[in-house]
Amino acid sequence: AIIVLSKQGAGWMQGSSTAITFGALGVALSPSKSEVAVACDDNQIRIYTLNGTSLSAAAPLTQHKNAVTRVGYSPCGKFMASADVGKEVVIWEAATKAVKSSGNTFHQSKITCLDWAPDSRRVATGGLDSKIIVWDVEGGPTKKIVFERANVGGIAAIKFLSPGKFASAGADCSVKIWVI
Repeated sequence: AIIVLSKQGAGWMQGSSTAITFGALGVALSPSKSEVAVACDDNQIRIYTLNGTSLSAAAPLTQHKNAVTRVGYSPCGKFMASADVGKEVVIWEAATKAVKSSGNTFHQSKITCLDWAPDSRRVATGGLDSKIIVWDVEGGPTKKIVFERANVGGIAAIKFLSPGKFASAGADCSVKIWVI
């Protein structure tokens, strides 16, 4: 189920619950807090409109050919990025849900994390292949920066600290700071 909770004093109160028939592998809230995107094991991204504590389903996004592992909105709210177990990254126009860029398959194994730069110009992905790829949203798949063997054993998390700096954590039990 997808459950919407709202803060009530020192606790939380359930606002609504939506039954689901798919495995949810990732979730993102739009910067406007009006839309929720869910990465699903059935190769789709489910989109929900959030109004207060109520959810309304919109048409799912079906571009991916494999289970979608991660989804995230750009800070400016103009774009959304998604990644799947088949190593593909898709960049979407958030408002229209049109595909801006697809076929971005430069990882060698499952993508496990993604994060947007604060200026919304780049999105970074990390995978089990120990690579971090920083994608230039406007430049397309040829405008990317690849960090090989970034965290040995796989990347668990990526977080941008500024437009030109991000941190990664991985299976090698280390946190690293990267400057682009």
